[in-house]
Amino acid sequence: MKIFDQNRLVYLYDSLQGIFVFDYYGAYKNKIDITRWSHLRIADQLITGVANSKLYSYNVSTFKYDEWPIPENMLTYRQLLLKEGKLYALGKAGLEMYRLHR
Repeated sequence: MKIFDQNRLVYLYDSLQGIFVFDYYGAYKNKIDITRWSHLRIADQLITGVANSKLYSYNVSTFKYDEWPIPENMLTYRQLLLKEGKLYALGKAGLEMYRLHR
């Protein structure tokens, strides 16, 4: 389980059940059906993560999913992070940065 605090909401991520969204008082708001993602990150309106050899992003305000295939050599990297159109990859040799194009 992971807990994120973003945009005056609390996100509780259970990789088998999804993301539960609560307000600051603990009132349940909704559930986002994102399961089995690793490297999960929530920033502003964007949820990003990795699953099935792909990098995913989900915009909570527009309900739009995007996905990018992950090169096979990056599948063993310790951490992958998508931020502002760039992929940051932490591997054995250090941190690498790539720009994603659509």
